[in-house]
Amino acid sequence: MRLRNLIVILILVGIAWSSSGCAFTRYKVVPQAEKGPQGGQMMLINQCGSRYVEFVAKPTSGSEWLLQIFGYDKNMKPKMHYHSADVEIVTPDKKETSVTLWNTDPFFWNRGVGILSGKANIEGSAFTAHVVLSHGTARGSSHCIDFNYPFDGPEKTTK
Repeated sequence: MRLRNLIVILILVGIAWSSSGCAFTRYKVVPQAEKGPQGGQMMLINQCGSRYVEFVAKPTSGSEWLLQIFGYDKNMKPKMHYHSADVEIVTPDKKETSVTLWNTDPFFWNRGVGILSGKANIEGSAFTAHVVLSHGTARGSSHCIDFNYPFDGPEKTTK
């Protein structure tokens, strides 16, 4: 009787893994060779469906920078899949700055069409941005991506 129950449990686990667990094995982040529609660095996040993320950094005044993350669906139509992003900026001289980017259109009737945006004080003109994209306020599901600024093509971002 115990052997039969064990076999049934193993079969159910196999069915559950094959139907829902495949998303864990298909997850990958792919840097794109071309710049995005806003002129920033693009990444393809492939997990249960393709989505693109573009990181844009613009100096505004002095050492203040406007950081933005644009989201696109698999057809490159604007669609934000994330609630917020925690960004840690590291300059070549190892100075670190942290900022949280928030959705610019958080209301339920236009949820998902905004961009993540925020301002940070950054000394210098080149840096690496370690970005943690969060799906919700609980931050239970997130993606970690590294972006480089300035982005001149894949030869500058690959190791």
